[in-house]
Formats: sequence, C-alpha cells, structure tokens
Amino acid sequence: MLLPNPVIFMSFIQFTFGDISLRAQSRGNNVAIPHLFTPSQINQTVTLHNEYRRNVTPEAADMSRLIWDAQLAEIATEYSRGCPTYTSGENANGGNKYLWIGENMYMTSNIALDEDYIPKMIKTWYDERQYYKDSLCVPRKQCGHYTQVVWAISYQIGCGMTTCGELYVADKMRKMVTVVVCNYVPGGNFSPLPYKEGKACSKCLIGQDCVDSMCEVTNPLNFTTKKPINGGFIYVNLDLVPHTNPPSDRITAVLR
Repeated sequence: MLLPNPVIFMSFIQFTFGDISLRAQSRGNNVAIPHLFTPSQINQTVTLHNEYRRNVTPEAADMSRLIWDAQLAEIATEYSRGCPTYTSGENANGGNKYLWIGENMYMTSNIALDEDYIPKMIKTWYDERQYYKDSLCVPRKQCGHYTQVVWAISYQIGCGMTTCGELYVADKMRKMVTVVVCNYVPGGNFSPLPYKEGKACSKCLIGQDCVDSMCEVTNPLNFTTKKPINGGFIYVNLDLVPHTNPPSDRITAVLR
C-alpha cells in the first residue's frame, strides 16, 4: 500500500451526517497527532465486532472470528496521519502482503476519546443495518460500513486514528477532528451478501475451526477464502493470489 503523507489534500468524498448528504474537502496545513490504539481500545474493537458478528440476524453459518493484526493497525494509523476525508481505495493492499483490504472510516470533531468512543463508533457502523434491504442499500442511505463489519470472511482487523488540528468538512473549517481508520482482511463489499445464513459454524471454510459459535482461522496457511474475479467467485489461498482492487467505502461523520 502506498502511504501518502501530504500536507495538502484536494480530494472529495460524499458521506452522511444525519440525514443530510454532504461533500467534504480536506485541505490545509494541519497539526496531526496520531494515536496508537491502547490495549483497552484494541480489546473493545475486537470484542464488540465479534459480538455483533456472532449475533447477526438471520444467523450466520460462516462468520469468521476477528483477530487483531498489528501491521494492519500500522497501515491504518499511517493513513490517518494525512487527515484524509477519503478512503485509501485501490492502493489498499498493504504492499501486496494482503489479498485486499476493506476499510471503514469514522470522523468526529470535538468529541472526547473516552471509553465510550470506540463502542459508539462500532455501533454507528452496525446501525446502518436498518438501511440494508434486499441485499442493497436503501436509496440515499449508507450501509457499507455495516456490511463490512459483518463480512463473514474478514478475519483480521487493525485500526488507527489521528486528531487533526483543523479540517474543512461539510462546508466548514472544524477544529480537533479525529479520523479513525479500520482495516479488514480479507476486505468485503464485493458481492450482495455479507454472509451465508444457517446454523453457526455449519459452513466454516478449510483452515477454520468452530470456536465460540464462530469460524476461527486456526491455520492461516490452509485458510481458503473467496476472491472476486470478473463478477464471480473462486476459492483461493490468501498467500498465493495477487491483489484485486476492492470498491471504496464511505466515511461516517459525527460533527459538532
């Protein structure tokens, strides 16, 4: 993955603040303060993701158990240092170490980074499930963060965040904007269905064992997953297949 660290950005992305569609432009010479996730935040991130994933409705037959990946966290932290208002898109493959990386982003301004911050972030993403209907997002609504959170074959996660001195967001220059980036491997959002319905662990893949009603990757070298090719799917080994560009995700913004 190419990890740019420019001072000035002139890129646009559409994201949602409440029920209003907004356009954001990131620019300016910012004082950027990166934050490594603390052990408590790491635990919250992994535990809450797995709770949501384990308890999806309808029940998932192939839901992987997420684990923390330090290198994914480094990639996420480095990307957040640029105070971006757009996802990293097609460059997100971790320098070809990973097959492809999914990405969720969360942006807040003037909100304390307390013990409730991470749970609120993940709940905000998961609550997009109300806008996921018939394998599609409801018009004018986002649901891609939800589908990535519950994407069955994703089994690694790593997150990082940076607080930016100022950032032009939603037609306003805002102070103390925190940008959180979470990376998922393998990335999701390449087909209509994030998981297969059925009894827990009834459709775990090769290289996975059933642990706490989830499919845990116990042997990454033997783990077999899916990769999108020409709109279809084939089974591939994560360590043997080159990167395929994932679709871009959007950003959740909570601004004050």
